[in-house]
Amino acid sequence: MLKKITAALLVCCTAAVLWAYEPPAAGQLTYQLTTPDVLAGGATVAGGAFAYSAVSQAAVNPAVIASEQRIVLDAAATMLTGTKNGKDNALGLPSIYAGLVIPSKMGVFSASFQQLNAEFDRMALGNTATARGGFAKEMDDNLNVGADLYLSIGKTTAGFDWAFGGDLGFTWYLGTWKYLPFMTDVRWGATLSSLGKNLHTSSTAYSAFPGICTPAVGIAGTLFTFKGISGAAAVDLAVPSFQDIALNTLLDVRVSDFLAVKAGWNLDLLESMNKTASYLPYVSVGVTFGHTSKDDSFLAKMGGQQSEFNLGGAFRQLTNDVTAYSAGATIKVGLPDTTAPSIVLWEDEE
Repeated sequence: MLKKITAALLVCCTAAVLWAYEPPAAGQLTYQLTTPDVLAGGATVAGGAFAYSAVSQAAVNPAVIASEQRIVLDAAATMLTGTKNGKDNALGLPSIYAGLVIPSKMGVFSASFQQLNAEFDRMALGNTATARGGFAKEMDDNLNVGADLYLSIGKTTAGFDWAFGGDLGFTWYLGTWKYLPFMTDVRWGATLSSLGKNLHTSSTAYSAFPGICTPAVGIAGTLFTFKGISGAAAVDLAVPSFQDIALNTLLDVRVSDFLAVKAGWNLDLLESMNKTASYLPYVSVGVTFGHTSKDDSFLAKMGGQQSEFNLGGAFRQLTNDVTAYSAGATIKVGLPDTTAPSIVLWEDEE
């Protein structure tokens, strides 16, 4: 009898939690409203359709920057429009993002700041500021691991609120995998994110956003390469708070390593059930080019007389009535070291 009562109580408690789980629309994207690359799905759990590290991607998987050899600077601004106080297409204040990656002999360190303005009728994420710091390391030629901590403060529908937590992640390089014979450069990754206290809505303690203790897995790889044009794809699956299912897909096409066009699609089961989901694909366009700095310039003093610039813009409908427009730049200071080390056992004697 006691076992039956205990089982009944567990079922009732579980049902109550499931019923109470009502995060705001697009709440899972709170820390992804940063740069055009992340906004348009370019930062996936496996590190993007093509492997390309940037500071903002560490918010999705802190391990993806582990192989970075250069100092990386990220900066972006994102404008949201939506229904606010009953008025359609109301503009919010711009949200800003800045980040920095510093490689070292120990590993790769990252730091970023995000200021988010998202006070809309249905997508009520509030006005918050988030500082994040992370560390990633190459364990061998295939395995990268990473972790980060974040602190958020600001105003949500619950009034003044704060969040403090961390993320764990890894990526694994598979190369050519027999189970995906149509792909090359295959990578997969996994994360366990939002480990800690997150932001809340005014309705219930279970409405934390993003979902607390969210596991996610993803896989990515190159589909084709033909006369300077390459295409790659990525798929992610996440289970926010073990009470929702989110699917993210991405297609990335590159032209001569100069032009990148990305298109993706996201499905959140809970938002679909609540009729707040957007089913439109999202898109970003970016260009990458080299730059040679003068000897006395700021970049040259940082060790990057020759650097890589990436400029991009993105469009994404976040919910059925809130749309995001983002523009930003990524600067990689210096050139990557592609020369293998030379080991000399005995020098020629004259």
